[in-house]
Amino acid sequence: MTIDFDAFDEMEFPRYRDIVYVFFYVRGEGTKPVPFYVGESSRHVGRFGDYVSAKFSAPTDFKVGEAVKYLRKRGLRVVIKFRESRDREDEEKRILQ
Repeated sequence: MTIDFDAFDEMEFPRYRDIVYVFFYVRGEGTKPVPFYVGESSRHVGRFGDYVSAKFSAPTDFKVGEAVKYLRKRGLRVVIKFRESRDREDEEKRILQ
C-alpha cells in the first residue's frame, strides 16, 4: 500500500503551548474571510477538538461548534487561523479591539 502524503495538510510542531486564534467563514473563492470568533488557549490546537465535540455542558464550546455547523449547512467554508503567543490573553484583547 502506497500512501500519498502530498494529500496531507502540514503543521509545524509547536514551540510553545499558548496560542491565539480566529475563526472565519468564507462565502466563496476570491471572497474575503469574515471573522466570527476570537480565542486563546494554553492547549494549542487541542482546543479546537472541544469545538468539534460541542458539548452542551461547555457553553462556549457548544456555541462555537453549533455556529460552525450552521455556517457549513449554508454552504460556507469555516477556517481557523492561529499563531503561537507569548501573551495570549493580551493578544486576544488586541485582536478583539
